Amino acid sequence: MKLGDRLRKLRSRRKISQQELSHRLNINRVTYSQYETNRRHPDYETLQKLSEFFSVSTDYLLGREEHQPTLLSMEEFLDQDNIMWDENTPAHPEGIEYFKQLLKLAKLEAQKNTNDNESK
Repeated sequence: MKLGDRLRKLRSRRKISQQELSHRLNINRVTYSQYETNRRHPDYETLQKLSEFFSVSTDYLLGREEHQPTLLSMEEFLDQDNIMWDENTPAHPEGIEYFKQLLKLAKLEAQKNTNDNESK
């Protein structure tokens, strides 16, 4: 799998557009699009940014490692099938939905704290 294929796969898993990703990383969208189509390769600094954003190694992006880490956001984890409370107890949809609501509240609180700290 080439670099562009890996970038496309990782971005799709995050459910974000090329525009959003390029904005977050301060990369021109057309340039990023060319990375995904293997028409252009990122420089070292950009490769590092992509690696950090996707929580993968640069070796993974470059195809030197085939194993992709299984790091998931909490939202991605809660969207999986067959979540278990423990090895014998499956999580019911109502419980998962409850956790999703708690996660939203925690995210809002974290954003509020970040905004408060930035304004000081």
